[in-house]
Amino acid sequence: MLAEDRDRLEKIDKLYALRLDRSISLPMLVVVGDQSSGKSSVLEGLTGLPFPRDSSLCTRFPTQVVFKRSAVKQIEVSILPTESRTEHQSLGVDKFYRRLDELDQCLFVETLSEASKHMGIRLEEGITDIVLKSFSDDVLKIELSGPDYEHFSVVDLPGLFRKPTPGKTTKDDITFVKRMVRDYIHNTRSTILAVVPANVDIATQEIVQMAEDADPGGRRTLGVLTKPDLVDKGAEDKVSLSRM
Repeated sequence: MLAEDRDRLEKIDKLYALRLDRSISLPMLVVVGDQSSGKSSVLEGLTGLPFPRDSSLCTRFPTQVVFKRSAVKQIEVSILPTESRTEHQSLGVDKFYRRLDELDQCLFVETLSEASKHMGIRLEEGITDIVLKSFSDDVLKIELSGPDYEHFSVVDLPGLFRKPTPGKTTKDDITFVKRMVRDYIHNTRSTILAVVPANVDIATQEIVQMAEDADPGGRRTLGVLTKPDLVDKGAEDKVSLSRM
C-alpha cells in the first residue's frame, strides 16, 4: 500500500472516531445481511478474528474493525457513542477501554459482553427493565496494530430479522435494525458487502432489496454467497446473485 493511501485511510478513521460520519459521508466497507446468513464466517475470513457464531451472541451494535501497520503490536477496544446519548450518558460509554495482547474467541465473547453492558443492552432473556434495550447505535471499535498488518477497516452491522422473539426482541427492534442498516448503506461512499446464504431463496433475503434501493446501479454492492454446502443436491444451478 502506498504511503499516501495509508495516510488517507488513517485520516478517514480519525474522522469516523469523531463520529463525523453522522454529518458527512465517509468511505467505509459495510458487511450486512439477515441474521444467520453467515456474516460471522465472512467477517472471520476478512479479518482473521474469531467472530462468534452462536445465535445468542448475534451482533447487537455496529462493530468497526480497524487494522493499522505499526512497529508495536497491540489491540485496543473502545466504544464510540451515538449522538442520541446525552453528554452524561456519553461519558459513561466513553470510559469503556481495553488494551489486549491477543483476541481469541473467549476474550472476543467476553469483550462483546462487557461492551453490551456499557451500552445498556439486555443480555438475558426475560428481563423486563425498560431502561435496557436489545440493540444500540453505539459503535464498538476494535483497533489492531502491528508490523504484519496493512491498513484496512470494515464495519459489521446487526443482522436483519422479520419476527420478534418473546423476551429478547420486539417489533420496534425490527424497525430499529432496519433503519440502522438503511442509514449505513445509503451512504453513497460506502461499499456494501451483502451476505446471502446459498441454501435459501434469495428473493426472501431482505438485504437484497435494500441494497438495490440504496445502490440501484449496483456500482458499490458486492454479493457474497455463504453456506454452499447446504444447497440441496440438484439445485446448484438455481443459486445466483445475478439480480444484485
